Amino acid sequence: PMDLVPDLDDLPFPDRSLVYDTDPLLKNLHFKYFMTGRGCPYVCTYCYNNLYNKMFKGQGKIIRKKSVDYMIAEMNDCHRQYPFKTAILQDDTFIFDKKWLFEWCERYPKEVGIPYTCLIRANLVDEDIVIALKESGCVAVTWSIESGNEHIRNKVLKHTMSDDQILQTAEWLNKHKLKHCIPNIVGIPGEKWENVIETLELTLKCKPYMTIAN
Repeated sequence: PMDLVPDLDDLPFPDRSLVYDTDPLLKNLHFKYFMTGRGCPYVCTYCYNNLYNKMFKGQGKIIRKKSVDYMIAEMNDCHRQYPFKTAILQDDTFIFDKKWLFEWCERYPKEVGIPYTCLIRANLVDEDIVIALKESGCVAVTWSIESGNEHIRNKVLKHTMSDDQILQTAEWLNKHKLKHCIPNIVGIPGEKWENVIETLELTLKCKPYMTIAN
């Protein structure tokens, strides 16, 4: 059985040389990928995280974050070896820990200062978070609606967010001119054509710079 790692600061930096020293294309891309933590408390039915949570049940905290100190050191170390112009942060729950996030937003522009993108979630966002992300050097965020129909979104997909939360998040992002991309799912079992149109219409109301249909 696999064991959950409780303190991510105990881990060494990812050994990117395994990839970048053998693949010039990936090495020379102007962006590099990072994870600031592990774990997600949500049980979306289309995602692997709910299965991970069952596998590691009882082993400790689901969401674990590397310290801001660790992340700053990791990213600067990567940039020295494999320079990049944009950092792509891939955590499902990047903004979950607001105290951690505000420390990040305060220190990152001074100690790293490379433009970055991240994932957010409409039910976790408030205007202070949007402002902090923007001021810290975040140039774009990705956040999913998945379905414009609340029953499908919350009862079938268990994505746990309301239309109001979605529209409010979009309003804050657009107000503060933080570019955003919205992925959705099309072809969900039981979905009707009118539900696809609901997804399209809700996405258009949010005015993203890009949308993706899976």
